[in-house]
Amino acid sequence: MDYQKYQADTTADIAELIKKKGCQPILFIGSGFSKRYWGTPNWDELLTELGSECAEVKHEYAYYRQSEKSNKEIGSIFAAAYKEWAWNNGKAGFPRQYFSPKYGLMCPR
Repeated sequence: MDYQKYQADTTADIAELIKKKGCQPILFIGSGFSKRYWGTPNWDELLTELGSECAEVKHEYAYYRQSEKSNKEIGSIFAAAYKEWAWNNGKAGFPRQYFSPKYGLMCPR
């Protein structure tokens, strides 16, 4: 198969999947790609920034790393803190519809 046909087939497959699932995909391509081409933070930088922006996060990112937690574990801790903040003191900073029960559901499988 030539490369152009591969691209067309892959694009069609992705479009069909998006149509079926009714939501946008999330692509995990590694932080190196997005950091290099878009200047976005890597995981350590992102978690450091997120940890400093939310009053509900009890400690800085370094505290959790020194506690030998993985970035996934730290992200879960921060997500729970952000949820508490968003549903309390931070609520005014989000669109009202985000507090609808439907926003707790993931894309249909």
